[in-house]
Amino acid sequence: MSSVTYQKLFEPSLLTTGAATIYTVPSTSVAETVLRNMVIRVTNYSTATRSTTLHAVPSGGSVSNTNAFANAIAIPVNDYVDFQVPLLEVSGALQGLADQNAALNIQFISGNLFTPG
Repeated sequence: MSSVTYQKLFEPSLLTTGAATIYTVPSTSVAETVLRNMVIRVTNYSTATRSTTLHAVPSGGSVSNTNAFANAIAIPVNDYVDFQVPLLEVSGALQGLADQNAALNIQFISGNLFTPG
């Protein structure tokens, strides 16, 4: 029987100028577990427009143009942008960076882990 797990997948954090892992899909006893329907929010609380780049990195992969789903997206002062994260399989990772350290934060809005049965 398939199952869907709803939980808060990560705590809010600040983005840095180097690509950092925000969330990794956990290994389970079922190799086909996937993360789907994830929505995240990136908020700019600095005093200038800032940009973010986000990647959905497959298991065993690394940050590259082929897995970027948001590339240098500008976020105005005191504003935010919501992003839909592409489907990630076991050990796949959401990675992100900003054009300035500690100017943008990233938060989990929604999403779920799906395990087919």
